Amino acid sequence: MYSTFFGYICRRLTKKICMMVKKSLVYATLMFLAVSSFAQNSEIKVKFSGFVKADYWIDNRKHTTGVDGLFVYYPTAPDYDANGKDINKQVSLNGSALSTRTRVNITGLDAFGAKTAACIEGDFTGTNDVALFRIRLANVNFNWGNANLLIGQAWHPICIPQFLPRVLSLNTGAPFQCFNRNPQLTFTYSFNNGFKILGSANWQSGYESFGPAGKSSIYLRNASIPNLDFQISKAFGKSTMGVAYDFKSLRPNIFNTNAANQKYTNNNTVKSSSFLAYYNYTSEKLFLLTKALYGQNLSEHLMQGGYGVSSTDLATGIQSYSPSKIATFLFNACYGTTYKVGGIVGYLKNLGFTKDITITFGRDLNLESLIRIAPNFTYTCKNLSLGCEAEYNRAAWGTVDNSNKGKIKDAKSVNGFRFLTTLQYNF
Repeated sequence: MYSTFFGYICRRLTKKICMMVKKSLVYATLMFLAVSSFAQNSEIKVKFSGFVKADYWIDNRKHTTGVDGLFVYYPTAPDYDANGKDINKQVSLNGSALSTRTRVNITGLDAFGAKTAACIEGDFTGTNDVALFRIRLANVNFNWGNANLLIGQAWHPICIPQFLPRVLSLNTGAPFQCFNRNPQLTFTYSFNNGFKILGSANWQSGYESFGPAGKSSIYLRNASIPNLDFQISKAFGKSTMGVAYDFKSLRPNIFNTNAANQKYTNNNTVKSSSFLAYYNYTSEKLFLLTKALYGQNLSEHLMQGGYGVSSTDLATGIQSYSPSKIATFLFNACYGTTYKVGGIVGYLKNLGFTKDITITFGRDLNLESLIRIAPNFTYTCKNLSLGCEAEYNRAAWGTVDNSNKGKIKDAKSVNGFRFLTTLQYNF
């Protein structure tokens, strides 16, 4: 009896499985025919690319980092124990594949008289300690020949995305240059004589400003004006030089409270201006890049800085603000094809704030200066690259003097060293 019942169940299950397989084959066939028809009739072209990358590194002391230690900024300030020993002077070793990246480029359609192209790019460097896939780039380009409109998320214009330093480290030259990808509307017009002008409106997403509520895009949103960028550049031969201006207005608080716990609307904003000049030379074998920056309140670009409260009205509690100031310089060179040697030299100087301050919001405001020297070597065989980079950073840490416009006093330097090896397979 049991065998008869078991046989009946088996036959029923076999029949159901066969029906499911037949349906699946039908659906798969229909989908294949639909995709094939679309591919034959559509002008859309899709191209996949990216790379698999493995990084391994050793540090001689604790560093300020991100992405589970992969993104390195600078050596941390000393922290002495009861015996006067620097706790942060600790060797560490780590490895990661989080910088692995994939990209989809879509071309082929014309719209509004323009040729269009779309890009989606992602990697796994979204958060610390978690391999979280996140969007790096997601944008659409409309090209009318000399004019181009970019809509979506892309590198912030002041990063000069076509002229990013060629280094092995994920930091890509930060904090000596801006590092930020954000939602934007960017219009570029290229003249036939090599001149190019750019205007851009930017918002914050992922890379956000510091403030009373922590890191957030709410301060830019509450200011009711986007981050604005303007650039002009000139290409001549294999060289390009240009200047850029960045303006940002943040509203840290929409209200303040006085001693009697009464609320008063605060319309005050912290306005900041940044200026960049750059030069690039690119040939088949040689790449040269230099950038000089004067920046105010660029913490969302993974740079040192922020802003502070410069005054408080005793009757209402309403605060006014002052932005930080920094100056940076970097030089990057790279030569070769199969065997490639290069390196970067960078310098950062903390210039304090525009006024005396009390409460501050920002990134490592007690960093007085930073020097980096980082040579690298890469061997490339077809799609495979092997590289190594020695990064030396000398950071001077001190105390913020609020009564002297936030300038640093009693600064002492610490040396940080990282040796990085990478393996990258491009596809």
